[in-house]
Amino acid sequence: MGLDGAIFWGTVMTVLSIIPGVGGALVWVPTAIILIATGEVWRGIGLAVFCALVVGSVDNVMRPRLVGQDIKMHELLIFFSTLGGLLLFGAMGFILGPILAALFVTAWEMFGTAFRSALAEPGSAAADPNYRPPA
Repeated sequence: MGLDGAIFWGTVMTVLSIIPGVGGALVWVPTAIILIATGEVWRGIGLAVFCALVVGSVDNVMRPRLVGQDIKMHELLIFFSTLGGLLLFGAMGFILGPILAALFVTAWEMFGTAFRSALAEPGSAAADPNYRPPA
């Protein structure tokens, strides 16, 4: 589209794409509005259509494959683990952060299951060693 700093803004969109729902739109929507407001109507409309159809679709298709749809983690946990991974490990943290968070959540659940009777309050049903949670 002939924009100045396209590589920079593309990088910003990539980083912001970890925010569920809005992500890269925080960059391309204002850019399209500015293009339309400055008289570059077709370039603004072209950018908006391309980003809405292509960039939005790629984000919706690739996010479940990269982050995983079956990990059963809340989106905020995925978001913060991705940010923490990026800060701690650099570019590899994009993948390592959510993996480590999923491992921690799994270990936490295993710990809770294995030591249920020790963690339960005395007199509760969970303190009974023969207690089985309802299926």
